[in-house]
Amino acid sequence: MLGGGRPRTVVLLTLMSLVSPHWLAAQGPALGQVERLASTGRAEEARAMLLEWWEDDRSDASRGDLQLGLWLRGRLTVDPGQAAREFRRLVIEYPGGRYADQALFRLVQGAYAQGDLERVRTYMTSLTRDHPGSPVLETAEAWMTRASTAGPPPILQVVEAEESEGPRTEDTPVEESVAEPSPPVVAPSQDTATAGTSSQGRYTVQLGAFLDESRAQALLARASLADLDVRLVRVQGSRLVHVRVGRFDSSAQAGVSFQNVTALGFTAAVVRDAQNEEPIGG
Repeated sequence: MLGGGRPRTVVLLTLMSLVSPHWLAAQGPALGQVERLASTGRAEEARAMLLEWWEDDRSDASRGDLQLGLWLRGRLTVDPGQAAREFRRLVIEYPGGRYADQALFRLVQGAYAQGDLERVRTYMTSLTRDHPGSPVLETAEAWMTRASTAGPPPILQVVEAEESEGPRTEDTPVEESVAEPSPPVVAPSQDTATAGTSSQGRYTVQLGAFLDESRAQALLARASLADLDVRLVRVQGSRLVHVRVGRFDSSAQAGVSFQNVTALGFTAAVVRDAQNEEPIGG
C-alpha cells in the first residue's frame, strides 16, 4: 500500500509545483501590495502600482480582484467624481460583492457632503435593504446620527485633495457626481483638452506616475499621438515620473480637461501640486 501511494504523492506534488505559481499569480499579489502601501500612507506609490495593474493585468483578473481593483481606485483616486463612479460600479455590477456595502456608505457620505439629502436617503435605503446584517450598516447609521446633530450638511462645490495625502478613512466624505452617464464627448483636439491652461496654475491632469521612466515615456508617446500637450515631470518628495497634461488656475478648468482626456481613452486624475513640478529634460 505504501509503495503504491508514493508515486501518487510524487505526481501530486509535481502537479502542485507546476500549478501553484500560476494560481498564486491569479490572486493579484500586486493588489495586495497596493493595499499595504495605502495602509501605511504611501498613497502615491499605491496609485502608481494600481494604475499599472489596471492597465496590464485587469483583463485576466478574477471577479474578486476586479472588485478589489475598483474599491482601491475609489479609495485612492484624488478625483472625487471618479471615486463616486467607482463606488457606483461596485454597487451596480457586484451588488452582493465584498465591497458593495462599503461603497454604498461612501456614496452616502459623498451625497451628504454635497448637500443632496435625497441621494443620501436613496443610498441609505439601499444599504438597509440589501445589507441588513452588515456591520457597515451600523457604522453608517452611527455616522448619520453624528452628522445630523452637527447641523445641515455643507454644500461642497469642490473637494480638493493633495496628491501626496494618505488614503481616505471610512469617515472621510467624498463628493458625489451626477448619477446619469455623461453624454458622449467628441474626441478633443489639443486646444480643447487644454482649454483654460495657465503656465502658473497649480492644477493639472495626470495620466500616470511610474517608477520606471520607460513606462512613462511610452505613455507620453501615446498621449502625444492623440495631440495632447503632455509632459514628463518629477514632483518634489516623490521618486516617480509623472505624465501630465495642462496647468490650470482652478479645479473646474482642470475638470473640463479631465473629461476630454478620459474621452480619448486615457486613465486620468486631477491633482493640484503642479507648482511642485520639476521638468524632465527633452
